[in-house]
Order: sequence, then structure tokens, then C-alpha cells
Amino acid sequence: CRMYTLPFCRDVEIKGTQGMNRIQAIAATVDHCDRERGFFLVAPEHRLSLELKQKELYRAGLFDVSQALFGIINGTNWQDALDEVDEILHHRFQLIYAVGSVQALPGGDHRWHAIQAVLRIISSVHIPIVEKVQNDDGGELTPSPSQGNKGESFPLVRIKIDDSDKTLE
Repeated sequence: CRMYTLPFCRDVEIKGTQGMNRIQAIAATVDHCDRERGFFLVAPEHRLSLELKQKELYRAGLFDVSQALFGIINGTNWQDALDEVDEILHHRFQLIYAVGSVQALPGGDHRWHAIQAVLRIISSVHIPIVEKVQNDDGGELTPSPSQGNKGESFPLVRIKIDDSDKTLE
């Protein structure tokens, strides 16, 4: 039994004849692996990049290349083998793969301006006077002086909600 690797990055150019040659090289490697009764060891981000590249090609109108890559992806039996599952599946290790052009969030400008307005109000208040402001729900807002001038626009603000024991910074 032989192990093969298939590293892949979405930055790889797959257009025209050169792109089709790359797809054929991937297909030949997959076929060779099958004939040799081998297996692929592929990082999840490489497999996901391959799948998203196929979708990008389709969206770009490169249907023949996209279809060829689709055939490879769907013709291959992918199995995810995870070790230390709790740690691997933690949100810190999850990657976000965006497809398409950048789009603004709905109401994004209003959200950012509202947050900045609140932070301006907090930073304009004298910190010794307002060390803690408690609300009716037991929440606590504590402006903290900056540790020197590190280029921050606003001071560090800690928001604590008593019923959760969690602190947001």
C-alpha cells in the first residue's frame, strides 16, 4: 500500500490549456493511486481548496475545466480521519473559505458608526470618575486606561455580564 499526497491551493491558475493539463495531471495521479491500491493523505484545507477552486471555475464560466475537476472530486472517496477531535474541531482551527467578490454586510456602515460612537463617549468620560458603570441587569462596564500609547483609537473596554461569568474585551 502506498501513500500519496495532493497539496492544493486556490491560488493555482487553472485556465486554458495549461489549466486542463494541471487537471489531467491530478486525474492521472488519482488513477495511479487507484491502480496501486494506495491512499491519499490530504490536509482538510487542501481538499476544501480543491472543491472551492472547482466552484470558482464554474462561476467564472470555465465549465469544461470545472467539470473535469468536479469528476475528480466526486470520483474520489474522501474520508476524514481526525485525531484529538475536540481540539481539531475547536472554532480556532476552523478556516473560512470565501467564494466570489467582497460584499458589504447589511447595515455594516451603521453598525460600525454606532459602535464607534459608543466608544467615543466612553473614551471622552474621565476614567477615574467612571471606573465601573453597572446596569439594572447586573452587567458591568469598566473602561481601562491604555498601557501607553500603542496607537489605539479607543481605550480598552471590558464588558462583563454577571450571569455568564464570561468577559468580552
